[in-house]
Amino acid sequence: MASTEPEHEHREDEEAPANDDEDTGAQVAPIVKLEEVAVTTGEEDETSILDLKAKLYRFNKDGKQWKVKGAGSVRMTGPPVLESVTLDLLKKKMQEFAKERNWEQFHSPRNLLLALVGEVGELSEIFQWKGEVPKGLPDWKEEEKVHLGEELSDVLLYLVQLSDICGIDLGQAALRKVELNAIKYPASSQTNTTTTTTNNGTESG
Repeated sequence: MASTEPEHEHREDEEAPANDDEDTGAQVAPIVKLEEVAVTTGEEDETSILDLKAKLYRFNKDGKQWKVKGAGSVRMTGPPVLESVTLDLLKKKMQEFAKERNWEQFHSPRNLLLALVGEVGELSEIFQWKGEVPKGLPDWKEEEKVHLGEELSDVLLYLVQLSDICGIDLGQAALRKVELNAIKYPASSQTNTTTTTTNNGTESG
């Protein structure tokens, strides 16, 4: 005897759709593989000055009121703040530099003075065959100016080390020397006379 039950009821379990949330374990590879692209904003080397949470409003004419359109942040950046260079900073840097290399044992006042004189000699060699040069060194090549800066730095650093080893506050001593020179060479008496001082107010001899 033939069954009158519809055939589709017998296949109900077989044709039931799979649950969308069911993990089938299938691995689907992307059709096109995209390479990771480094994004540059132009702010990588800048310092954040201001960083605030903000909302963007728009005016709804129908309701005659302001409504929030979105939220985000407002940032203001600027060039990195450079550390101020002081004599104390240079002194600490040179102390650390010498300590890390165990060079403190060689840093007697005499040794530092002789090293300073040697650096002044190297600095003098730069100008030896230049003759008189205008301020700002407009005719010098960039690499020549870089070299000059390096030699000037060597002289300064040895001078800072020497004053530190001798227990002299170089900054205060320099200010006092300027004041003494101002008393010794008053501006009113130097107007129409030949002086033996350099342009920065220090004695040439």
